[in-house]
Amino acid sequence: DHEDECPKIPGSVANNGCPVIEKEDKKTLDVAMQAVQFETGSAVLKAQSGTVLKQIANIMSRYPDFNMVISGHTDNVGRPAFNQTLSERRAKACFDYLIKEGVPAYRLNYAGYGDSRPISTNATDKGKSLNRRVEFNLVPRN
Repeated sequence: DHEDECPKIPGSVANNGCPVIEKEDKKTLDVAMQAVQFETGSAVLKAQSGTVLKQIANIMSRYPDFNMVISGHTDNVGRPAFNQTLSERRAKACFDYLIKEGVPAYRLNYAGYGDSRPISTNATDKGKSLNRRVEFNLVPRN
């Protein structure tokens, strides 16, 4: 009906007609935001990032009716133009890794936002650490 946000795929009324994403999978995607790590000032993934990125690839295989948007973010240290490019390159590195793990490219999108969307203050080291992240969001394919 007109209230169904996912009219082409089955889902629950409680979730506006979209399939429900399991709590554990949501938690993995939230943890990934800080668990995916890069070499300082670069888009080279640290080895420990592979574990969570493989988990994300597995999540994608369990939710064939969803695509994923990968969003790169930085803190405010450095030039804004550099941060913008760095965030794009980091999101692309995750995109490439997921493709290598078998996720079809047509199910993935990525973008970088530099330091324009902080989730914490940039006045403290802890806040800056939280702002340096890559987000992984499942979105229903319509």
